[in-house]
Amino acid sequence: MSHARPHLETHSRSSGHSAIAGVAYRLGLRLYDARTDTWHDYRKRQLGEEIVHALTVAPAGAPAWATDPEQLWARVEAAERRKDAQVARDYRIPIPLGLSDTDASALAESMARFIAEQLHTAVSLGLHRDADRDALGAVKPHHQQGYHAHLYFPTRMLRFDVEEGQGTGEDGASGMGEKLTALSNKRTSSAFVEQLNAQWATLANEFAGAIDLGTTYEHMSYARLGLDRFAQPTMGRAATALERKGYRTAKGDRIRQLVLSAQTLTDGREKVRMVLEQADGKTIEPNHIPTLVPSALPDVAMITFTPDRGTARVRTWRASDWGADPAGPVASSRSHIHFTPAPTPDPKNPIHRAPPVAGSLLARFISAAPATATALEDEDIRAQAHGWILIIERVLHSLERVVNVLRELATRRSREQGAKTDNEMERDNSQKRSAAAERSADAWASEHPVRMAATRAWAGADAGPAPWQIHKRQAHNHAEHAAVFEQNVARHTDVLVALDEEAHPSRLRQERQQRRLNEAVRDLVALDVVYGPQLLAAANDQEQVWIAPALSAMDPKTVMADHDMGQGAALVTQEARLNAAPRGTEVVNRPGMRM
Repeated sequence: MSHARPHLETHSRSSGHSAIAGVAYRLGLRLYDARTDTWHDYRKRQLGEEIVHALTVAPAGAPAWATDPEQLWARVEAAERRKDAQVARDYRIPIPLGLSDTDASALAESMARFIAEQLHTAVSLGLHRDADRDALGAVKPHHQQGYHAHLYFPTRMLRFDVEEGQGTGEDGASGMGEKLTALSNKRTSSAFVEQLNAQWATLANEFAGAIDLGTTYEHMSYARLGLDRFAQPTMGRAATALERKGYRTAKGDRIRQLVLSAQTLTDGREKVRMVLEQADGKTIEPNHIPTLVPSALPDVAMITFTPDRGTARVRTWRASDWGADPAGPVASSRSHIHFTPAPTPDPKNPIHRAPPVAGSLLARFISAAPATATALEDEDIRAQAHGWILIIERVLHSLERVVNVLRELATRRSREQGAKTDNEMERDNSQKRSAAAERSADAWASEHPVRMAATRAWAGADAGPAPWQIHKRQAHNHAEHAAVFEQNVARHTDVLVALDEEAHPSRLRQERQQRRLNEAVRDLVALDVVYGPQLLAAANDQEQVWIAPALSAMDPKTVMADHDMGQGAALVTQEARLNAAPRGTEVVNRPGMRM
């Protein structure tokens, strides 16, 4: 399954688009745009057989002018008054390769009529023959030259009560009705675009199956289908036009490099398969390369620091713990996985002797202030403090990862909530319009009882004159739109529930890490009260968000920090230092100590 997929594009005046120019190009016509006083002549495209089939269709009951492209699109332009108005939409569909002109035209016309009935608007169809060169300028073989179709339709529904010859003035006088607002927003248009793409895939498979092409067409992306493939990047119209004229472009060179890399990888795998077949004397399936077995696993040592004791515990995992036989033979000599055993540290001072990583919290903590009197007198306490700093740094990193996950989930939730709100508003508006149309139909029936009775006596109890049918049709259309929006609301609600469930474990993990941080900070300050302000001075702005609450949650009589955000200074009171000192110990002011 490798083929192009449909694409919906909106044309607006703010981007320099003209609906009349767009339909003239797609149908190969010569049309006049009164708004810009310009003639658009593309008849040479039809004479050059680039346009295989051109047609304008409209839903049942539409006025005759709705199928005349000249009148239709003049009314479309007249209905739009804003200088940045969206004037048309172009739904481009690929045609299965191998279909004849007749079959390709029938497929495109079926898709156009589907859009006309669903949106209650007219659709201008232009079936084009693909270019004889690909995007990189290479000549296509004749059997590789297919078709694509442009289904060009207005951004408003048709009004069925404006007959031919009536004016093309403002608003409803042009014959164009309400704006198809559901397609103006990506959040609300996804459901209908999905419906369009699914209908295209159904028609493509039906026409391809009728002549046994043996190709299956899917409207979903590779990611949604679970395929490990990537779509080829597009080049854009300008670069494609230059490449087809023989000019090399930077975008084209990038595409060539991607194609060459993919081909090189495929050829490389094939060569590896052939070499292995010759070496082993047996056939190997394509795209299957044997997995190389690693060598035997050595013992691995891990050092665990215990802050409350100031000692290190060396734990060793044997090879048997990894599920391997340390004495077993090496299964393959083609590849080895080497593990470097951790060196055994000095048990007396496992951390203080190891230099801290530059820029780490421990390095900043050491350089934040001179050593305290207690630390200078007791090397073991300082080693324990450094151990707690390492634990605090690990907890802070874990908190940062959890917060990033929660932030991303919150962004997705906000986006889904906005989409849900938009669909709820569109649903309510459609319900109101449907109710208003029903009331209009009832009012018209009460004002014309004779015509209603005559029509129903002739056509049945559910029939009615044309004006009454228009109101009933509008009510039905708005009710259908409301049902689509209600489905979108339900889908977004399910996504919101799923996001909340996904965020719950992360919130619990954040609470656990916050408790661990509070405990680690408390035990650090229990070693020496000067470590609290020193830790706050060493922390950066992001780390202070977590450390400051942990310090403020402690007993103020134990430690008091006066942190200056401009210079990062910290002050420990004399009373706190005296309370923290052991009984009978004289607290001595040393040079550089903060008292």
